[in-house]
Amino acid sequence: MKPSSTINPSLSSLSVGVLLCASVLCAVGSAQSAEDAFFVRAQDALESLDLAQVRQMLEEVEGDDDFRVELLRGRLRFYEGDYAEAVTLMKQAIERGGAAARAYEPELSLVEATEALTREHVRVRSNDGRFELSYPPGKDAVLVDFTFSAMAAAYEAFGEDFGVRPSEPIRIEVYSSPDDLAKVSSLTESDVATTSTIALSKYNRIMLTSPLALMRGYAWLDTLVHEYCHMIIAQAGGPGVPIWVHEGLAKFSERRWRGGDEQRLLPAQLDYLLYTRAKQGRLVSFAQMHPSIAKLPDQEDASMAYAEVFAAMELVYSKHGMIGLREMLGLIAEGQRAEAAFETVLASSFSDFERSWKAHMLQRERRYEGEEPPDVFEQIAFRKDASVGEDDDVSLIGEEGARRLVYLGDLLLSKQRPKAAAVEYRKAAALIGGSNPVLQARLGRALLEQGESAQAVEVLQSALIEGEHYMTLFVYLGRALNREGRYEEAERALWEAAAINPFDPAIHEEWALSYRARGDAEGERRAKEMVELLAGH
Repeated sequence: MKPSSTINPSLSSLSVGVLLCASVLCAVGSAQSAEDAFFVRAQDALESLDLAQVRQMLEEVEGDDDFRVELLRGRLRFYEGDYAEAVTLMKQAIERGGAAARAYEPELSLVEATEALTREHVRVRSNDGRFELSYPPGKDAVLVDFTFSAMAAAYEAFGEDFGVRPSEPIRIEVYSSPDDLAKVSSLTESDVATTSTIALSKYNRIMLTSPLALMRGYAWLDTLVHEYCHMIIAQAGGPGVPIWVHEGLAKFSERRWRGGDEQRLLPAQLDYLLYTRAKQGRLVSFAQMHPSIAKLPDQEDASMAYAEVFAAMELVYSKHGMIGLREMLGLIAEGQRAEAAFETVLASSFSDFERSWKAHMLQRERRYEGEEPPDVFEQIAFRKDASVGEDDDVSLIGEEGARRLVYLGDLLLSKQRPKAAAVEYRKAAALIGGSNPVLQARLGRALLEQGESAQAVEVLQSALIEGEHYMTLFVYLGRALNREGRYEEAERALWEAAAINPFDPAIHEEWALSYRARGDAEGERRAKEMVELLAGH
């Protein structure tokens, strides 16, 4: 399965990125011993994901009886993904270290939780050996092909952009719930709930909440690539890269696996939020983003922070391209503070950059020009959230009269009266316009059931910007394009649907039809396998 260039230019993610490791292997005072300096360098190497350097350093101290050496060896195993061995080594080190080692017990607990949660996972390696996916047995197997395709594209794109091509396999772990994500990271369940954190890059792996845990899925492939970008940034810039630069570069790059510069876009929701709050002067400062956007007080502030740092990188890129951004990371890797690195690259003061950035947020070309927010924001709704109905996406239509008409249309559609249903949907569109994806998806379906596939394509495409995170819209668009014999376009639409929620069997049923029409027997077989998997067979 290969990623296609997108027909929807605005999918993005609300993931939360890297949290640099807070634990240290030594207590560093004003006068640092040679031993302490060794462990500081080892910690920096771990945070930069330079595991080869850590291995070499451990060889140099082979036989040393300092408990921190064994602890470092255990932490290396943790970063390598050998959790059982990491637990054993870290336990032994803490027991030998006595009172001096008790500070590391919380870290051991995290490693033990990771080992327990992943013990029964299925592990699959990509054909090129570059990526390893670990996931709970069952339906999450549907993620494999999509994951490897997107990551292969991202590997090449980031190799070009950042000059970094990891030599060791990139490990990706899928978790069944956001609560599990909290257990294997330094985040609390409160952090996850408050900012809707769904993914992390930490400990030399990507940790991803399964789209199955959310009622409507989420932009999980862009989120996956966003987290991979954090790993690339860590290798390019080292542990000194501040969180706002980390998040800005990752947000600016998360869609690069889809194509070139045309993919460096903010979704409509963030585009609107950035302009509105910048105009009000309600910014989230760089300092407030530290140590993680996941620690901000609510999801809107987290979304605003992502939009702000995207705009910061967009501004630098517009003047100096990736050459400038790579130079900035290189200077940070050499020990410069981020502000000084920016000043070197931009040949101006950091305060001048901040003024230009604030002006840019108001002057940049906007994708969404509406004075009111888009009708549908990305809904990060976990399945345990009883305040959101499992099937009641009509609640995403804000106008009450339009909602009543849509409910009437739904009733008529359920009674196999698609023409009458379409009449009611068009009445609703007269009230709120023809760009609401929930409404247009229903109208598209009604037209499809009348055999009006060409008209359905037109209706569905009218809602692509506001519907960039609404999977149902893309399923019906894929179906309509299939009926029109536009199979390559249909597959691109179905990719967009799968990039939000690949667990809907309708996506794979339409894919099977497209593959069959194009004479791709292997593609059809694989799509039918996914249908059977998701049906529970």
